[in-house]
Amino acid sequence: MEDGILKTTARFTGSLFYVGDGSDEAQFSDFDLRMQVQTQTRGNSGVWVHAAENRRGGLPGLEVQIYNGGNDDRLTGSLYGINSAESTGIRDGDWFSLRILVEGETITTFINDVEVIQWKQPADWNQPARSLDRGLIGLQGHKKGPVWFKDIVLTVPD
Repeated sequence: MEDGILKTTARFTGSLFYVGDGSDEAQFSDFDLRMQVQTQTRGNSGVWVHAAENRRGGLPGLEVQIYNGGNDDRLTGSLYGINSAESTGIRDGDWFSLRILVEGETITTFINDVEVIQWKQPADWNQPARSLDRGLIGLQGHKKGPVWFKDIVLTVPD
């Protein structure tokens, strides 16, 4: 981290989770997460939502995609493998705001305050490792291009 900015690099693939002190307090259900994000060429990242702690292999939770490359239908704001976003007009090198709002079994993503995706988990959803229930929140990076994160603000209801 430099000057309050987190950076994923092209050297490693990995994830960074907020776990608090290890108690249930780090397990989030409803929340409003806002941040500023910038991708560089081939920058590919994501935000894990309701992720399971210590899960190895497969997807640890729902992923809000961060990718502005244009040759993939899983662009910034998409729910990876669930609901793909249309082009948002964001280009590599531009700072943009990403907002993720989780209320009950509905997740809504916003880019620069414009709604991109709203998805309600179906009653018959059969993917417990990728469901809207509760879990950790984390940032993900791929071994492609760098992505920067700053001004991260998490709000949870009282």
